[in-house]
Amino acid sequence: DRHRLTETGLSLGTPGYMSPEQAAGDRQLDARSDVYALGAVLYEMLAGEPPHTAASAQVLISRIIMEEPRRLRAIRSTIPEGIDAAVALALAKVPADRHASASALAEALLRPASPAAVGHARVRSRGWRFAAAAAVAATAVLAVALVLARHPWNSKPVSYDSIQLTTSGRAASPVLSPDGAQIAYATYSCATPNKCTWSIIVRETATEAERPVVEELDDAYPYQWSPDGLYLLFSGERHDLPFGIYAVSRLGGLPVKVSDGAALFLPAGDTILTAGAAVFNQREGIELYLLPPPWKAAVDSLRVVPPATGTGLTSIRVTTSGRWMALAWTDALQSMGTVTLHDRTGRRTDSLTDAHLTVSGAEGVRWSPDAHSILLPLESHGRGALLLRVAVDLDDGRFGRRDTVQLAPGVTSSYYYDLSADGRSLAYSAFRPGETAIWAGRARGAGLAERQLVSSSREMAAVISRDGQQILYSKRTAVGDSLGVQWFAMPFDSGASRAVTPALKGVSDIEIDDRRILVAQTGEQGRQGIASFDLASMRMTVVGQEPPGSYWMRVGPGGGILLVSESGDSVRLLDRSGRELWRAGFPDTIGRIAEVIPSPDLSGYIAVAQPVSQVLDRQNLITMTLVRIDASTGALRVVSRLRATAIRGPYEWSNDGWLYFSMSASASKGLQLYRMRPEGGSPQVRRERPEGSCSLAGDAQRWVCVRSQSLSDIYLIRNFRLASR
Repeated sequence: DRHRLTETGLSLGTPGYMSPEQAAGDRQLDARSDVYALGAVLYEMLAGEPPHTAASAQVLISRIIMEEPRRLRAIRSTIPEGIDAAVALALAKVPADRHASASALAEALLRPASPAAVGHARVRSRGWRFAAAAAVAATAVLAVALVLARHPWNSKPVSYDSIQLTTSGRAASPVLSPDGAQIAYATYSCATPNKCTWSIIVRETATEAERPVVEELDDAYPYQWSPDGLYLLFSGERHDLPFGIYAVSRLGGLPVKVSDGAALFLPAGDTILTAGAAVFNQREGIELYLLPPPWKAAVDSLRVVPPATGTGLTSIRVTTSGRWMALAWTDALQSMGTVTLHDRTGRRTDSLTDAHLTVSGAEGVRWSPDAHSILLPLESHGRGALLLRVAVDLDDGRFGRRDTVQLAPGVTSSYYYDLSADGRSLAYSAFRPGETAIWAGRARGAGLAERQLVSSSREMAAVISRDGQQILYSKRTAVGDSLGVQWFAMPFDSGASRAVTPALKGVSDIEIDDRRILVAQTGEQGRQGIASFDLASMRMTVVGQEPPGSYWMRVGPGGGILLVSESGDSVRLLDRSGRELWRAGFPDTIGRIAEVIPSPDLSGYIAVAQPVSQVLDRQNLITMTLVRIDASTGALRVVSRLRATAIRGPYEWSNDGWLYFSMSASASKGLQLYRMRPEGGSPQVRRERPEGSCSLAGDAQRWVCVRSQSLSDIYLIRNFRLASR
C-alpha cells in the first residue's frame, strides 16, 4: 500500500499485549516481553482500554512499535502516581528501559503513591474510590507477576543435547520418522526476491547424508511419515502439481495427490485417512475417506461434524490404537484454532477452543507418546516454545486438565516441532531475525526488474510518490532516551538520500503526495496531531489535533485531509485549516472500510469495504465492496462487488484511470496484481504481485517494496523427555 505503514488485509487480529520487539518479529525475547504484556493488562484494567487500539492487526502492530501510549493519569487523574509510573516503565519501547523482571514490576506496584497523589485522593471521594479500584487492579496484576516470577519456567533448565542439523538459515518445518532415524524438512532458494522455489529434503539423523525428494515447488510443508518410514505426506504445489496434499517415496519419484484438505497415515500400514476437499461451511458434516495404496480410490468413509467455530479442517491426528481422532479446525477469519475429539466412527465427543490457540497452533496438534493427552503449540513470549497439554479420558473421549510444558531451553519456534513415536527425539526450527531491505522495481512486460536500495537490522517502511520520482523511507533512530522514526527521500533512479523530517516519536500513520508528507503523531498529552512537511522547503505546519488512535489519513483536495475512522464505519474531509467539510457513514450493508484509494486529481476516492460479518462461502471466498466517494459532497455509490479469498495492497488509482490492487481470486491461486475501471467491470490480471509490503507510483509501472527476512534452521534433541505432570 503506497500510503500506509502497513498493508491492509482481511484477517483482523488484536495482538494488543505484544511487546514492540515481538510485534517487530524479533525472536530473541526475554522476560521483559512478559513485563510489557503485564503492563498492558494493568493499563487496560485501569484505563478501560488497551494502550493501543486499531481496527486491524497491521495498524495495531505499527502503533505498538512506534506510538507511545497515553499516560494513565492523562486519562484518569485519580490514578496514583506510583502506579502510573510503574505501568509507564513496563510499557517502555526499549526492553532495557523496562522493569527487569516480573518481580521488579511487582515491587514497583507496591511502592506507595507520592504525597501529592495521596492528598488528591483525600480531597475528592471519587478520587479515593478510583484509587482503591486502581489498587485492586494492581493487586490482580501483582498476583500474575508473582506467579510468573515463581513459575518453574524461571528454574534451572533441564540439560539437553541439541544438535544443529542445518546452517543455511532457510530450513523449516521438520518432521521426524517414527523411529527418529530420518528427518524431512522444507528449504528454499531464490533466483530473485520474487522467484523462490522450495524443496523437501530427507536427511539421516545419525549422519549428514541427505537428498531431495521433491524439488521446484512453489510452496512446501512436510506433514507426516508413514508408520514404516517409507513414504512421506507433504502439502505443496508446482506447475505440474495443483495445490494439495501428496504422498511421495522417501527415495523420491512422482508424488501422488491424496487430498485437497487434510490427510494422515493411519497407525497401521500405509492407508491414508483424508478429507477429499478443503471444506467450509458444511454443517451437515464432512466425509473422511480411507485410501489404501496406491491411494487412488476410497474403500470406506466416515462422517464428522465440524464445531460451530470451524469452517476449515487443517489437521488430523489419530492415536496409535486407532480409537480416537483429534481434528484441528480454523474459523472463517483464520484467526482462531479449535480442536475436536472424535471416536473411530466419527462421533464428536468433545471440543477445545483456547484464547491463546491460533490456527497454526491447532494445526500443530500431536498426541503425546502415551496417548493420554494432546499437545498444542502456544506463543511463548520469549521463554522458549511452550505446549498446551490437555489430558484426554480414553474411556469417554473427554478433554480434562490443562497445563503448559516447555519443550526445551532455547527452543524459540512456537509451531514447527515434531516428536518421534517414542518421544525420545525432538526436532524443531529455531528462528533468528534477518535484515529488512527496501527494493525498487519497474515493470518489464509481464515481468519485474528490481534492485535493492538500503537495508537495516531494524524495521523500515517505504512509499513512492505519485509521480514516481521520489522514494521516501523510514529508519528507526534515537529520540532522547528512546527510539523514534525519521523519514528520508531519495530519487527513484539514483542519487543520495536526504532527511525530510526530524526524528519523530509516536508516528502512527503517514501519507504523501508529490509536494508534502502528512504525519500523524501522538504528542505528550496524548493528542494525535497531523503535521505537514513540505518536500521542497522542508517547512512543517500543524494541520489539526484529533483524539489518539481515532483515524488514519489520505491526502485531500485543496491541501485538505481525508480521515478514516479506525472502526472503518465513517470517513470525513478536513480543509487545510482542520475544519470539517463533510462526514459520511458506512452502513452495515456496505461493510467496514479496509482501504481508501484517492483519484489522481483528488476529486474522488474508491473505498474497499469488507463485510461486517466475515463469512466465507463454500468456495472459501468473501465478498468485498468497492464504493465511490465524491470528494466534494461525501456521497457514496457502490460500483462493484468482488468475490475473492483476499484483496490487499499495493493499491493505486493510476494516472490513466485504472484501479490497481492485489487479489487472490480463488483458494487455489495466490495474490496477483489486478486492474479494473473505477466505474466497475471485471478485474483484469496484469502481472505477478511484487513481494513484500509495496507501494505503486501513479503510472503503475514503478514501485517500492519493504521485505523482511527471518532465518530458520533445524535442530535435533536426542535425549528428550516430555515433562511429567
